[in-house]
Amino acid sequence: MTGSRGILALFLILAPAVASRAKAEGSSLSIPKGTIRTGDVVVLGRPFFLEGELEGSAVLVGGASAVVLGRIRRDLILLGADATIRRGARIDGDVLCVGGSLTFEETPGGHSSNATASATPSQVGGRVRTITALEAAVVSELETSPMTSGKTSPLVLSFRLFLLFCWLVVSIGLLFLAPRPVLQAVDETRGRVAFLAVLGATAVLTAVFLAAFALSVLPARFALVLGVALLGALAAAKIFGLAVLFVVLGRRATRGAVRGDLLFGDPAALAGGLLLLGLASLVPVAGPLVWGVASLVGIGVSLAAAASHEPRLVLAPS
Repeated sequence: MTGSRGILALFLILAPAVASRAKAEGSSLSIPKGTIRTGDVVVLGRPFFLEGELEGSAVLVGGASAVVLGRIRRDLILLGADATIRRGARIDGDVLCVGGSLTFEETPGGHSSNATASATPSQVGGRVRTITALEAAVVSELETSPMTSGKTSPLVLSFRLFLLFCWLVVSIGLLFLAPRPVLQAVDETRGRVAFLAVLGATAVLTAVFLAAFALSVLPARFALVLGVALLGALAAAKIFGLAVLFVVLGRRATRGAVRGDLLFGDPAALAGGLLLLGLASLVPVAGPLVWGVASLVGIGVSLAAAASHEPRLVLAPS
């Protein structure tokens, strides 16, 4: 409970700050022609018009849009945002686009982030990098079920089964490399699924608000490093927590097995739990919801395990 209260308190503290900041910055941001602005610029969900010169990097997040006619001395980073690079504009560094659209007006016919052409426009001194393939993999992982969009081809189904096999390999590795923490978390998970799901959801929301708050008050590069660190922490928590959840589900499914049976033991329970949850994740419509709730429970399991304070050493009285 201590860990959940701390996370909830952090969420309640950060939410008003982020909301007030977003409200205060509701208007558009512009750098007029002939103006030089130093440092980085972070734009959250509002228009950005650059006609002058920016000596740092420009980071656009969450539905922001940019029109660039001037010069950016460093990088242009789009995270769920759109940008149009007009004729005569110049970006000395790299352009990174994730989840948004990028159009170069100078290129005949336009050059968007979804285009197949890999040539770097002459307006960019570095490289134009998009993460279209990574986005597709992330969406596949979040959706979980290839049947939800009518994609029932053997290739898509094989890819999904390969991901489940990867989950099996990683989970078995955790069980053998760190059996004590995993099995201790298994014992603490029973009867607390609803609480752990709420705890996991709170952690995800806190990470999102903390990343948004960091992007609004910290330099762009430090904020991006913090965002990547938060994403990595959530991914690690999900991996550990789902391994625990697989064992919990498998134990319930194989509780009638006795020593010597094929389904006896925690490795078999883990494989059985993964099989049950994996098959459920392939069900249309309900599958993504099941896997999403399981992911939240897994994150909650990891946080609860980290917050448990059991003594590591007990000294006998002299």
